[in-house]
Amino acid sequence: MVAALLSAGCSSEAGEPDALPSLPSTSTSPSAAPSSAVPASAQAETPQGAAAFARFFYEQVALGFQTQNPDLVRQISLPSCESCNRYVQSITSVREQDLRVEGGDFTILFAEAPSAETGGRARVDVAWNFAEVKYYDATGALVNTGPAVAGVEETMQLVRREGSWVVESLVQVGQR
Repeated sequence: MVAALLSAGCSSEAGEPDALPSLPSTSTSPSAAPSSAVPASAQAETPQGAAAFARFFYEQVALGFQTQNPDLVRQISLPSCESCNRYVQSITSVREQDLRVEGGDFTILFAEAPSAETGGRARVDVAWNFAEVKYYDATGALVNTGPAVAGVEETMQLVRREGSWVVESLVQVGQR
């Protein structure tokens, strides 16, 4: 489970997806959670807007796990984004097992879009740290704990859709 959260969205530099564990379903009731309304600063078709969107994306991933709501990630990524789909699958597994997640927040070290590309596209280079995460079952018992991770570097490809950015791909390129 812990590996699912840490590696859910990560593909290797070669683009090979990380495996997700097979998790049994214990509940099918979806959790009510907020929608992923993209802030205006993260909608701008500028390098700064793309960088703000990247920061917003990671906030939504963490919130998705904490609220058991995979739609928070699904709404801001394309179906073709394999890494995003792994986040969605992992969040869905957390929901199906009715696990409560504490921690697992991202601290963005940098999110930089080197230039605005033509045709409504942008690349954002991102580095982040990930806080320790704890999973609790419905009775409140600690099920698993995941370690903090530091210095993960990723490249995010964004495209425009309906006046905002969405994630087209997300690839881990290194770790400091």
